[in-house]
Amino acid sequence: MKYNFGNKIITIPDEEIKRNMKILEITKEEAIQMYLEDNDYLINEEVETLTAKAKENKTDKVVAQSKPRKQVERKPKENPLKQAIIEDIYKFLAKNETLYNIKVTNPTKTIDFYTENKYFSLNLVEHRPKKA
Repeated sequence: MKYNFGNKIITIPDEEIKRNMKILEITKEEAIQMYLEDNDYLINEEVETLTAKAKENKTDKVVAQSKPRKQVERKPKENPLKQAIIEDIYKFLAKNETLYNIKVTNPTKTIDFYTENKYFSLNLVEHRPKKA
């Protein structure tokens, strides 16, 4: 579409006008005006004031963090019940003569051992209660 703007003839894509009319539910004149404002042929005072406000607040810039975030060391929660269960399982496995190199690798979670030249791990998982 050719549009006469002052002394200039501007070529506006028909697809863009139709798409904006459909998506934004605006008239053809409003779609043409929006195209002219978006491509800096016209100045929209409301957009200019909002842009000035954004620049004033420095929200027009993407700010990357200059310092890397400090890594917080996470300490596992104490769980005496799980520790007791792991100790009981360890004592039970220690009585079995076919098992060797029995190690508690995590006092609230894992026991590793060997039998018949094969490596095994027991992993204790406490499941959360289901939500009502």
